[in-house]
Amino acid sequence: MSETTSTRIAASLLAVAVGENLAARRAAETATSGTLGPLDASEGRLGPLTQLCLFTTEALLICGVELERSDQCLPPARLEEAYRRWLVGSGQRPSPADQGPQGWLALVPTATRAAVVAPGLGAALGAAVGGRLSRRPNQDAGAESLVRAVPAGFLVPGFTAGASPEEAYHLGCETAVVTHGSDAAVHAAGCLAALVCCLVAGEQLAAAVARADGLTTPELSAVLSAAVELGAGGAPSAEALEGRFGRAERADDALGVALACAAGSGRDVALGASACLTVPSSAASAACGALVGARDGIGALPEAWLGGLEGRWLVAELADDVVRWLQWGADAQGELELGERFLERYG
Repeated sequence: MSETTSTRIAASLLAVAVGENLAARRAAETATSGTLGPLDASEGRLGPLTQLCLFTTEALLICGVELERSDQCLPPARLEEAYRRWLVGSGQRPSPADQGPQGWLALVPTATRAAVVAPGLGAALGAAVGGRLSRRPNQDAGAESLVRAVPAGFLVPGFTAGASPEEAYHLGCETAVVTHGSDAAVHAAGCLAALVCCLVAGEQLAAAVARADGLTTPELSAVLSAAVELGAGGAPSAEALEGRFGRAERADDALGVALACAAGSGRDVALGASACLTVPSSAASAACGALVGARDGIGALPEAWLGGLEGRWLVAELADDVVRWLQWGADAQGELELGERFLERYG
């Protein structure tokens, strides 16, 4: 795996945190002063969307190790277990009920602190339905299901990063359907995973959109087309975004905002554009961050936005584990070792 691919993977995870934090700060600023001041991400905490994205990453690393050891794994089950561990750590569930691998993130306060659990997510996990594409837990289309699909773009068990947008799409759908059953939520997550998969492999955004468009439903295809059209003339205005995608409360609308901003802006500007909705959408901003990071790498993230981000070390360390795992899998000579610490975390 190339160094460029590694930095894109790390940047996509870090940019999720940056995007969510920017949107949260913009929302708080608008609520208190009614005006939109300069963007600032200093002293930001990891929000719930970022936290769940990290728990998805942990679950998929566990799946990868399981597949290597036993030739089988069941991502939906490991994802559901991981999200329940997140609920335990955030104080929303009294004790874990799962007997599978426990990972390590739930023991890190930064990964669960101050998490705000959407009612639908908590209810779906509490019901222990065990969502599958063929057996969906509900018809929820909420945007909070979108961002946790980002790691599915580069952590498909058994595949190298960027190797299969089709498999990434399917796995992205599975991350959503654990808690959200609407096609809008499920296939929006699949599209985001496929886009990230193509971008970390070095494809241009237009080519990535074409790949995702060929995999998804007519409804999501219309969202992708509208987003690209909005971004064709440069950074779209808040009025244009809201006119087409509303407040981006649904996963498909949040994806549309994220893609429009990524398509219409260069590098870090895209993050700012997605955070400038009159009614900010954390999911849209975080998803836009994932796209920009996967496309442009660490250079897309201003140090001013990263420097004060609490939990930056945690995201970076998890990204390092992802890269270590992918490099180990691509090592045909068997010269690399995962190390005891890695196996203790995910084995």
